[in-house]
Order: sequence, then C-alpha cells, then structure tokens
Amino acid sequence: MNSESRAPLWDAIKRHLSRSAYPFHVPGHKGGRGLSHEFKVGLVNADLTELPELGNLLAPSGPIAEAEALAAEWVGAKATHFTTNGSSAALIAAVLACCPRGSQVVLPQNAHQSLFHACVLGDLSPIFVPVSLDSSLGIPLGVTPAALRQVLSTVQASLVVVVHPTYHGVCGDVASLAAVCREFDVPLLVDEAHGTHLLLADQAPFSAVRQGADIVVQSVHKTGTALTGAAWVHCLTERWSDRVKDALRLVQSTSPSYLLLASLDLARVQMQSQGKTLLAEAVPISLAARRLLPCFAPPWPYLQDPLRLVIDCAKLGLSGYELERYFTQLGVLPEMVEPQTVTLVLGLHDGQEALRCLERAVHGLDQVANCADRRPKFLPMPFCPTILRPAQAYWQERTCLPLEQAIGRIAATPVTPYPPGIPIIWPGQMFTEECVDYILARRDLGPMGGEGLAGEVKVLTHDKLA
Repeated sequence: MNSESRAPLWDAIKRHLSRSAYPFHVPGHKGGRGLSHEFKVGLVNADLTELPELGNLLAPSGPIAEAEALAAEWVGAKATHFTTNGSSAALIAAVLACCPRGSQVVLPQNAHQSLFHACVLGDLSPIFVPVSLDSSLGIPLGVTPAALRQVLSTVQASLVVVVHPTYHGVCGDVASLAAVCREFDVPLLVDEAHGTHLLLADQAPFSAVRQGADIVVQSVHKTGTALTGAAWVHCLTERWSDRVKDALRLVQSTSPSYLLLASLDLARVQMQSQGKTLLAEAVPISLAARRLLPCFAPPWPYLQDPLRLVIDCAKLGLSGYELERYFTQLGVLPEMVEPQTVTLVLGLHDGQEALRCLERAVHGLDQVANCADRRPKFLPMPFCPTILRPAQAYWQERTCLPLEQAIGRIAATPVTPYPPGIPIIWPGQMFTEECVDYILARRDLGPMGGEGLAGEVKVLTHDKLA
C-alpha cells in the first residue's frame, strides 16, 4: 500500500471503535459517556492555542488561573496546578520542587517509572522502603508506618512518596504515614493518579488530600472525566506551591492542549455538582459486579477502592491471560492483565449497561473455567542492590545483552512491565540471579509488554564505573 494513504494508528483506532465492546478501563469518561454533548461536538473547534483571552498555562492568568483556583477551593488545597502532560509530569515536578539536587528521596518499592525519571533529572538517590505484599497473589499492599519510620530514622530524606490507591486499588493509612513524616519534618507526596474519585467519598477510603499529605497528584482522566493526559497537582501547604509551579515549567509543553485544560475545568464542575450522587450510583453497580466473580480484597488494615475489581483468576482455574482472551471475545475490555489476575476499572459513569455486559460474559464462564485452583507459584518482586545513582548510570555508555547474561551487570535502563509501569530494576541497580529468574518466570507465565522485556536488556558497558 502507498505510504501516502496509510495512517496505521488512526486505522487501528477506527477498527477498535467499530467493535462492540465495553471499556472496563480508563479513561473515566468511558468512551464519552461522561462528557457533555456540548463538549463532544465542539472538540475540534476547541483545539486552540494561547490566545489572549484564554491565557497561558505556564504563566496562568485569566480563565486558567480562575479554573485552577476553583479546583483548589473545591478540594481544600492552597493551590492546584493543571498539567496536560499527565501525572507523570506532575510527579516529576513535585519531586524536583521538594528535593535539592543530589539529595535523597524515599520511595516505595511499587513506585511508578516517572519517579525514576525524576531521580535522573534531579540526580537524586532513591531510598526504597519495603512494601508489604498479599500472601496469596503477591499484590503490593502498601508502606507501613513502622517501615517508613525505620527508614527515616536512618537517612536524611528530602521527600517521602507513597502510592494511594495502588494500580490494584489498594488503599493504605495515609494519615498515619503523614504523621510519621511530620515527626521527621519531611514532606509527603502522594501519587494518587488512580484516586480522583476518592475526593467524593463520604466513607473510607478517602483521598490523601483529607489525610495530611503535603502534595497530591491525580490523573483526572483515569477516574474522573477529563481527557487522557489531563492531571492536576494539589499543594496542601503553601510552602511548595510556587516551587511546584516553577518545576512544572521544566517538564510540560509550551503548547498545552486547551481541550485537556477545558476537560479538567469541566471535570471539576461535574464532580463538584454531581460527583457524590454519581459515586453513590456507581458503587452499587461495582458491588453487584464484584458478586459475579471471585475478587481480591486486601487484608486489614488496607481497604479496596470500591470501583476497582481485581479478579482472582486462579479460583476460576484460569490464568489471567486466558480470562482476558475469553472476556475480549465477549466485548469486555479489561484495564490490566497479569498471570494471576485481571483488573477491571469501573467509574462514575458505569451503570446498568456495564453490569449487563459483564453478566453476559460471566454467564458462559463455567464452560471455560476449570474446577481446579490453578494458582501459579508466588513470585515476589526481587530486591536489586543499588550500586550507582540512577543519573550516574543512565547517562553512561551502554550495551545490550541477553537477559541470561546480565547477572552481575549494572542496569543502564529500567526493566518495566506496563501496565502497571513499576520497574523491576532501576538504572544503577545490579542484575542478580534472583532478578533474572524473576523476569524469566514472569515471561513464562504469559506475555509482558513494557520497557526492557524484548529478550535483551541494556547494561553499562564499563562496569568499572561501579
């Protein structure tokens, strides 16, 4: 075919849209179901640039400044900053704002890859705090106050970062973690990319903005109704607001999408005016869906996000990949697939249509499910020793090696299954036999997409740099 007539990505999108399938995945507007008719019909015309009457995101004034101020007032923040470069840019900016160059930042083992990018850009030393795991499925639960206190008592940290809720919807005790941070006078940044809807909760789990965090980052497109890439940063203390805004200028485009900015404004309006009602209607739908399938529930004191379903596929006698194939054939499109689980994301605009779709799929599930519990061997994420700071390793000369030959070598780039985008090994860490075995075992259980998973890995050419 002549390349002049080919548009492979657009063609793929059209093929996808032509399917009769329901999105049990982000974005939270669910194929436009949560967007106003006026906004949808005006999408193309609203794709504008920095006109005088619209303002400039990098130096907000006029309507952008007003929209940010209204969002801050609604959530109770000292300031809220919009970004069209997603939570990734927001997290990077927040870390750079809080951490002097070369300082230490405390991260959970399930930190998103964007925090690695922040460490490279700020030449920061990550100090990893252990994350407790579910004993059956190996799902990351969270950082305990005791584990955080132990780490902070041994390092001079500039910042602590935690994830709430996790990609699997696990919610921890942010208030207790914030109290520990205050003991050591260290600010707390919460990666709440998957928790915008928790702003609406009248019962636990609550958003971190109500639990003593200093800075909270949310992907409003994931569980709110903004367009993909639209996020905001809530600064709960005045100390960090100007620094975060300055840092955002380093990591986001000088040509932001006004469609995304407008969708943030409209998402706030919808959540502020209708959000509690929408959440009250969505939770019973999710509970009904949860009764159809064996779903994971974290042990106390952790709580599960009411709108996120993590299906324990082994109880059906299936792998996650087998259940995904079955679901996809019947028009159920999940958010994340792993060897033992399939994760479905419900949102504020998933009603009876979503429930009926899932009921139809589950109705025939007994024809493919096995009675036996086919639970694969539990695979805890390995610990990889840190030899160099991420920035030291990232900018060095690198070479590619087959994974099996990487034992004892220092990673030059991360190995990151996606989703959920959590690195198995960071640049500057050493490939151990345990780490290589873990990656190979994950491959054996099923396909993995992401960075550094194609058979070869990138390591430092000259290990003497260690």
